[in-house]
Amino acid sequence: MYSVAPLLIEFWNRDMELIDCNLFSAKVFGLESKEEYISKFYEYNPPTQPDGTPSWEYWTKNIEKSFDVGTCAFDMVLKNKDGSAIYTGVLGTCVDINNEPTVITYSADVTLAKENMEHQRKMIIAEENNQAKTRFLASMSHEIHTPLSAVLGISEIQLQNPNLAMEVEEAFLKINDSASILLKIINDILDISKIEAGKMDLIIVRYEVASLVTEP
Repeated sequence: MYSVAPLLIEFWNRDMELIDCNLFSAKVFGLESKEEYISKFYEYNPPTQPDGTPSWEYWTKNIEKSFDVGTCAFDMVLKNKDGSAIYTGVLGTCVDINNEPTVITYSADVTLAKENMEHQRKMIIAEENNQAKTRFLASMSHEIHTPLSAVLGISEIQLQNPNLAMEVEEAFLKINDSASILLKIINDILDISKIEAGKMDLIIVRYEVASLVTEP
């Protein structure tokens, strides 16, 4: 079990020396022997951990805690041969071997789980941003809808006045047409917001295609 367990199993003495490990520890980094891994252990540690602590200082602190307390669980980032990060969850346990206190560390590769969590986190953030955008569009459209309706109403009232001068009537016609176009755009935005929020209901009715083509 020690040889084939899919864990990096390492033995550390009080002098912070790696005195033994299983073959899987070497295989993770593409090495053929555990002796080679022991001699190159520090090459597979990045300069610092994610919190900015130097890797050797961070590792030493947790191994010493394992000696003092008896056990210690912590996360550790290692560096693969190609420079990519390997995220591990580590459990250090202090035991007596030949009357010498020794810390055995069990490190599990959690890189895939870490990447999945990061992917899920980004998806949640993207969904929250999308919902915020939808709420903003809906709120903005409602706010613009009210004054635009007033512009349409006032222009329509003025166009009913038979005593308007020609140039004034043309001006009100342009105002009314432009406001109508803007109102349709706002209604489209509101419809998009409803669709994204899952609140758009389809109504099955007969529709005249000619009116769709001729309407401005």
